Order: sequence, then C-alpha cells, then structure tokens
Amino acid sequence: MDNIVFAPVAIITLNRYEHLRRCVESLKKCKYAEETEVYISVDFPPNDSYQRGYLCVREYLKKEIDGFKKVHIFIQEKNLGVNGNSEFLKKIIFRKFDRYILSEDDNEFAYSFLEYMNKCLKMFEHDENVLNICGIQEDGPWKDKEDTIVFQQWCPAYGLGMWREKERKLEKIEAEYFKKYIPKDKNKMKLLYKTSKICFQQFGEGVLWGKENIFWGEGNRPLWCDTLRSIYAICEGKCFVAPKVSKVCNHGFDGSGVNIKRKNIDPCMIWELDTSEKFNCKYIYNIDEIRRNTQYKDKGIYQTKKIFVLKAQIKIWIYNIIYKNN
Repeated sequence: MDNIVFAPVAIITLNRYEHLRRCVESLKKCKYAEETEVYISVDFPPNDSYQRGYLCVREYLKKEIDGFKKVHIFIQEKNLGVNGNSEFLKKIIFRKFDRYILSEDDNEFAYSFLEYMNKCLKMFEHDENVLNICGIQEDGPWKDKEDTIVFQQWCPAYGLGMWREKERKLEKIEAEYFKKYIPKDKNKMKLLYKTSKICFQQFGEGVLWGKENIFWGEGNRPLWCDTLRSIYAICEGKCFVAPKVSKVCNHGFDGSGVNIKRKNIDPCMIWELDTSEKFNCKYIYNIDEIRRNTQYKDKGIYQTKKIFVLKAQIKIWIYNIIYKNN
C-alpha cells in the first residue's frame, strides 16, 4: 500500500481477560498487522469486584505480544473510566500520528479490517462530509449491490477510525450546541426524528436530561461518544463510512461492559465477519441513500419502543418550556 500511513490501534481494557485476548489475537491475524503499532491502556480497578479479571489482564500483558510493528502498554495508577482511558491514549497517539483506530477490548476483527481502515482513512481524509470510519455493520438492504462501503449517519463505535484534525474540530463544539441550539431548531428536531428514532429518543432522554458521563465530561464538555457523533451527523448533514460486510464482531453484549446491558443475541450472527482476503473500495455517494441506510438501523438491535420515543418528545417539549429564555 504505497503512500499509506498505517494507523495505530488503541485498545482500552480493564478486567475482561478473555475479551482482550480474543481482540489482540484476531488483530494479530489481520493483513498489515506487522506494519501496525498497538497501544493498550489498562485502567485501574474502581473496586475489588474487578480485581480478579484485572490481575489476569496484567499477567497476559506481561508476556511478549508479537506480530505487530510495536506494542505500547500503559498501566494506569488510578481509575480513569472508559472515557478517561480512551482520552489518555488519544492524546499520546496524536503526538506522533495524525490518525488512529480506537477499539474497546470486546471486539474481534476480520482479516481485512486493517486494510479497510487504512484505505478508507486515506481516501476520505480530506472529505469534510465524512466524520469517521466505522468497522462494524449489521445485515441491511445493501447486500446485493457492488459497493463495498456504506455511507450512513449512524456511528457504531466498535472499531472507529479517527483523524486528528477532524477530532480537534469536534472538540471546539460547546455543550450549548446540543442543549440549546438543536432543541430550539424545529427543522433539526424534525430531521432527527425522521432519520433515527433511537437517536431522537437518546437525545430527548439522555443528552438533554441525562447526567450519564457518557455524554458530558469535565467543564460540561461534550464527550464524543457514538450517540453524540450520530446526532451531530444527522443535524449537520455529515456521515460515517462503514463496510457493507462487517469487519468487526462485538462481544460486549454479554453484560460484562459498563454501558451496554446484557442482550440475548449471538454476536457472530448479528455481525458475521467478512471472510474476503482483500478490500477494494467501491461506492456511490447518494444523500438520499445515506438517509435510508440510517433509517434502517432502527429496525436492528438498537430499535426503540414507540412509548420511549413519545416520552422523549414530551421531555423535549418540557425542556424547551423551561429553558426558553436561555
């Protein structure tokens, strides 16, 4: 791959030894793994219930991890949380690289994952419409097309390609954009409702009223999780690149993680890994199709009940009454 900067991979972990081992071993088997630097940060346990798994992770990482260009391991001395641990690696990596791939420890990768990521990070680097490169994909209406990638406004952050300059632009956006600007803009609210019911529901109940740290960091700064990225993309006409056939399988729906509750699903069936040995980027950019691709996500595992959407509508209405003069 001439003129390609091989993006490093950042993996955040804590106590899920089996998940981490599967993640690293699958990444090691990827094409171009030997050209890739890997950064692993082990968070400090928030309480004793994490201790056993934490010690297993520490023991696993004591052994030499081969197959990569270089492996950097960081052991945190205090608990940073998922967001803090992720930000820790982000700052370190951006000192040396202008792009990277973020992964939690519960992902499993297809052979062509790194090739796909590096090619797309190069191809869409200067496209201001594309915010990120996503690695995962569910089954959808795009199966019979010749395209190998899908444009969508839903950001599943299970293996997420980022650029330094685009991330810095996002970091300049204040919380007021979500808490004041969007809820008072009827056109944006209508667009959000029509495009993604799950994003609309999460906006009304979580972003506006929720106090979860998955949305807001120190100083009330937006934490650019997948939800905020998706909402921003829909409201501003941006999008994400995702593979037509999934390059990632996420094993985090077993209840072992922090933010995702247990779901009775077989991840290997939901995200059946691409078995192709080579990735060639083929696509047609169509704004109407981007909307349809995003709307289709409401039919998958993230679909939300109508009653929750109605509750979100009511909460947005109340929010605008309370804060109408702000």
